[in-house]
Amino acid sequence: MNSFVLENCSIAKAGGLVVENVLIENGVIKEITSKKIPSKKTIDCHESFLLPGAIDCHVHFRSPGFEEKEGWISGSMAAASGGVTTVLDMPNTNPPTISADALELKRQIAQKSALVNFGFHFGATESNLREIGQALRIASIKIFIGKSTGGLFLGEREKIRKVFGMAKKKNFAVCVHAEDQKIIEKNERRYRDSTDLMNHSKIRTALAESEAIEMVLGIQKTEGNRLHICHVSSKEGVKLLREAKESQPGVTCEATPHHLLLTENDLRRLHNFGKVNPAIKSERDRAALWSGIRDGTIDCVASDHAPHLVSEKHQEYWSAPAGMPGVETLLPIMVDAAASKKISFEKLISLTSRSPAKIFGIKNKGELKNGFDADIALFGLEKTRTVSNKKLFTKCGWSAFDSLKLKGTLEKTIIGGEIVFGGRIFNKTFRGKEVF
Repeated sequence: MNSFVLENCSIAKAGGLVVENVLIENGVIKEITSKKIPSKKTIDCHESFLLPGAIDCHVHFRSPGFEEKEGWISGSMAAASGGVTTVLDMPNTNPPTISADALELKRQIAQKSALVNFGFHFGATESNLREIGQALRIASIKIFIGKSTGGLFLGEREKIRKVFGMAKKKNFAVCVHAEDQKIIEKNERRYRDSTDLMNHSKIRTALAESEAIEMVLGIQKTEGNRLHICHVSSKEGVKLLREAKESQPGVTCEATPHHLLLTENDLRRLHNFGKVNPAIKSERDRAALWSGIRDGTIDCVASDHAPHLVSEKHQEYWSAPAGMPGVETLLPIMVDAAASKKISFEKLISLTSRSPAKIFGIKNKGELKNGFDADIALFGLEKTRTVSNKKLFTKCGWSAFDSLKLKGTLEKTIIGGEIVFGGRIFNKTFRGKEVF
């Protein structure tokens, strides 16, 4: 029996951080108590902060098809090095995850290579309604209302409604990349002669987001699906979702660290490394996202980890792909937010673990609780970390947050009761499990 105790852990409770001991047996949390737990094996945590491993519900690990950018080995190493213990991978790979065969191929790749737990989103197209009906063990059906990396797109209201109907029949959540393609294309024509990145938010506008959100909220209101809006980025989007959640059960949404930390002012520095979809917007939008975090409108934080090569980002604006890596900085950034008192430690856990588990129906994960899987991240809050491109594990080798100083340093990542990462050393024999 694999049994050990984590002693002197700071754990978030309603009143703040409390020092307790955690017994782990056979990969499961067996007991959490302030009392001494007899054990042959103990690890003294020296009052470091213990929290559930993050569940990143929005990653692009690029495999199959784009392994030069990322793969399940490098992507899951990046995840584990940032305290992420479960990832949900998006469908825009090659082949895209829009059929049972493509899903099985991706499943086999992850089973062989992933150091963290995993699950998959299934893509919707104009012609794969039957395949959606045959999909098994998935996190959601993903709809791209605005075109982004990978070419998946579904823009017609009635076709979207049909996907909603099939998803409801199968009890799948529907995830939406909410940007109105007609508005985007109109703005692209307006700025087609410019290569200035500062026009990106003028092309992929707050209006493009709010129009798309409004449309799918209307469909959800009649169909009754579980609807999750990915990477909300604007004040208008937050307002629509806040109002909808008052009367429409089943509506949830996420924000990303790059939309929470960056504004258009950062794009002069970042150049195309700051090009993402939806676009990074104004300070008013960034402030609205934090308000949505604090009042519960925004349910969770996800990285939208979308790595591209440095050489691709050095192309001119129209040719450079949109997206940035983020899985290994997701939890450290949010731990810093809690340590800096922007949010409570309880809110941190809800945003990064509890809510994603609840939204996507991931059992026995997302909380420090008796009987739950021992998926754990341990942070030293008295230490600081500076993000460095030279020390990243993602294959693309860069971050928009290079040189950012953060409160808190990840000391250990535990998955299923096994120490998978600590001191920049990985347990490379460990393999994560599929969560659905």
